[in-house]
Amino acid sequence: MPMNLERILKDFLDVKGWPGVIAIGVIAFLVSPELGLLFVIGVLIYLAFKSAAFVLRTLSEGIACVSWGIRDLAGIAQRSIEWRPSVRPRPLRAPTAEELAAAAMDRYKRRLRLLARANLDEIELSAGCERAKQQYVRELDEILR
Repeated sequence: MPMNLERILKDFLDVKGWPGVIAIGVIAFLVSPELGLLFVIGVLIYLAFKSAAFVLRTLSEGIACVSWGIRDLAGIAQRSIEWRPSVRPRPLRAPTAEELAAAAMDRYKRRLRLLARANLDEIELSAGCERAKQQYVRELDEILR
């Protein structure tokens, strides 16, 4: 499309708008059908370039928005990885001797129940109970030290 025709169309569209362009096309077609056809082709080419430019601009803006969104998500992910709680958990206190003794007694009773459920003869059962008692006494000894 010749540069001067594009400038004329742009200037005319800015001043008169589309009704003026249509009026010029009708007048050009009445003066000479070839001139009217040439004018219509010029307008269509102008519109094709304008719409292509609009599509490209819209796509580039969309791509820019997506890239900014990805950067924002990456930043959020990085900050969440680096996030530390503002309130530190209280340090765990050491269990008292009574609590340790109660836990040892629970383990001893659990061992005795396990031995009672097992299908053992008298000798094996008494040996297992003696072993459980030895472990219990050893744990109590460690607690008292």
